Amino acid sequence: MEFLPVITGTVKMDMTVETARQGSCYSFQMASASSLFEENTIRFYGRCLRQILREILSGRALTLDEISPLCPADYETYVEAPRYAATPFVNLPIHRFIEQKVKAGPDAPAIVFHGQVMTRDMLERRACGLAALLREAGVQPGQCVGLGFGRTPDLIAAMIAILKNGCA
Repeated sequence: MEFLPVITGTVKMDMTVETARQGSCYSFQMASASSLFEENTIRFYGRCLRQILREILSGRALTLDEISPLCPADYETYVEAPRYAATPFVNLPIHRFIEQKVKAGPDAPAIVFHGQVMTRDMLERRACGLAALLREAGVQPGQCVGLGFGRTPDLIAAMIAILKNGCA
């Protein structure tokens, strides 16, 4: 998808969104009265439309109330940041902070390692799996756990897993 501004000089309504189908392709056209909407607002609405389409095309079985109109960056800007201003997350343990980030945007990149992207959700799942292995091995909260990893995404996941178990 790409954003192509087309200036026509007039609009029929304050704002319109039109959809057209040509073969197996769809095109969306958004028009607005520039006297009523700032360009940044229209760009925001365009990002919302793009995110809704991305969610619909993701292949996941989602109900309408599960479709988020906000991309992870906008969710952070307009929902999370103001919430943190009222309730600072400074006192949140890092593994809880990461869990919050996963909820805000599970498909957002968490780690990029040698061109491979690990999403927030993938990192959280890996950390939870390693945390379970640590519990099975007998690790108790308050214990110190040693790490022996190379610099890979698993190192980060293991650090989070240790924190999830209440260990250092």
